[in-house]
Amino acid sequence: MRLSTTPSRRLYPILGFFLSIGAPGGLLVMRALMKGQLGNWEWTGQELASGVLTYGYIAVTTTVVFVGLGAIIGSHEDLLQRVSLTDPLTGLPNRRHFDQRLREELARVDRFNLPLALMILDLDGLKEINDTGGHEAGDQALRAVARTFQRTCRNTDLAARIGGDEFIVLAPNITESDAETLANRIRKSLIEEASRLSKALPALTLSIGVADTRCIEELSPDRLYAAADQALYRAKEKGKNNVVLAPPFVAAMAGATDSRDVDRR
Repeated sequence: MRLSTTPSRRLYPILGFFLSIGAPGGLLVMRALMKGQLGNWEWTGQELASGVLTYGYIAVTTTVVFVGLGAIIGSHEDLLQRVSLTDPLTGLPNRRHFDQRLREELARVDRFNLPLALMILDLDGLKEINDTGGHEAGDQALRAVARTFQRTCRNTDLAARIGGDEFIVLAPNITESDAETLANRIRKSLIEEASRLSKALPALTLSIGVADTRCIEELSPDRLYAAADQALYRAKEKGKNNVVLAPPFVAAMAGATDSRDVDRR
């Protein structure tokens, strides 16, 4: 999961090193002001030569302290960033991370005219699973979905949990037919994953709505999400455990407002 370009645990020690230079440098400037020798390079050289142990000790100790503190603070900041962008139950990115990545991908689509698909996936019957097996069974089912994403999604895809039983997959550089194939691969893989779990857990299925950038009038996160959400609603109406594709915007403008159903039970 890409959270930042340069991790703070690497950046902060470097900043700490440059800050540590200020300690011996500051002492040298203060002594030069007290002696009235500021800007006198000959005096500066003599001062450094006569006080080499003092300035060296200050330089080494402050470098160790500042670099060490930078590494500690940077590691904690990286951890806090990961926590703020990660769902604690499944380990998947959360809605905040997804929204950030979606904006980046839409900007790339706008610039390079690349395809982009978005899938909204609903775990069917999570309430019933919680009612019959308890919340531990529900948590087990949600983690099974996360493991399914790890096996089926590409490295370039972003799979996230955005709600109680709702997940999302952002798939860059993928055509509509390939998005349908990926959606069905995820759906079937979860069924296989569920068969390996406790027999007390009922079959796990997904309803999936798929939309791509051809389904929206303008490149807006809200419009793309709404198109996929409408397709998901239609998938739930059809009896769950299936994939529904949202129609292209041009077809919708011509009056074809119904989603194209792809029943893959």
